[in-house]
Amino acid sequence: MNSIPDATRLTAFTKKFKSNQLSLLVMGCSLATITTISLFYGLTRPCVFGECPQINQAEQIYEQTEILSKNNVSDAEITLVKTNLELAINLLHDIPFWSNYHQESSQLKNQYQQQLDDILLLESAINQKSKALLSLSLSESSPLSLSQLEALKQEFQAAIAQIKLIQNNEFLEEVKNQKYKEYSNNIQLINQRIVKEKRAFKSLEQAKSGALLAQNRENTANNVSSLELVYNSWTKSIKSLQDIPIETTVYQESRTLLQSYIFRKNRIEKRKKQENLALEMYEEANKYAKLAEKSEKSNQLLQAVNYWNMATLHINKVPQNTFKWNEIQPLTSTYKI
Repeated sequence: MNSIPDATRLTAFTKKFKSNQLSLLVMGCSLATITTISLFYGLTRPCVFGECPQINQAEQIYEQTEILSKNNVSDAEITLVKTNLELAINLLHDIPFWSNYHQESSQLKNQYQQQLDDILLLESAINQKSKALLSLSLSESSPLSLSQLEALKQEFQAAIAQIKLIQNNEFLEEVKNQKYKEYSNNIQLINQRIVKEKRAFKSLEQAKSGALLAQNRENTANNVSSLELVYNSWTKSIKSLQDIPIETTVYQESRTLLQSYIFRKNRIEKRKKQENLALEMYEEANKYAKLAEKSEKSNQLLQAVNYWNMATLHINKVPQNTFKWNEIQPLTSTYKI
């Protein structure tokens, strides 16, 4: 009766043994396949057998970066050098560590990578510069404020800071110096515009202050001399406005004020002429009145009448609404015969 369980156990053991054999066979085949693929991959990598064309190609590509040694290198040429360095590094990167050329390729790759890192610093500086130049070109149609000019200046300063990070690199020395000089010149130009903007703002404030002074003086003017001060104040304010350059933010405001100030100056100039005429007629009338009084005392009555007529003629020529016109009103009846 025990033979049946033994047979069952034997059958189960046999199945398990065959299953294990199958698993081992599958694992063995898989391992063999992986080994074959790995061996094939390792043998087909660049520069494993024979010569190493990748190194030759990388060196030829690197030679094209010599354009950086010439003067006036363009931004496009710098971008081309960056692309070539990346291509050369990728070629060297494919050479495996089991290749006889691995050490040589690693040395070249490190050399090229150092150059590429410095090129990337230079490219960052160029991007800062391009951003700033774009703002400057837009400012041709609309002047930049002081805050905008200061921001532009900071862009160029940031670009120069990137360039200064490139140290002890003969490969980039020429182009580094070229870009440093270019960006420094741009900063100088921006500084000039900042100075011009500040002066324009100061001129505008001086013009406004002068206009306020002119108005106050005009309100209290009571003679020709005080009108002369009013006139001079308007003249100075106008000169301040005329000194404001067109490429500044306050230029448009200065033009509006300029028209107003010129109108007021012309009005004062016209009033000055009226006051001078009034003064001249008043003095002439006074002269003839004194002659008339002198003739009366000498009993030269006919001559006195003529002088009084001349005095009256001149007193009537004094323009109305002038300082002297108000002053002579009590005298008009005296001059009439």
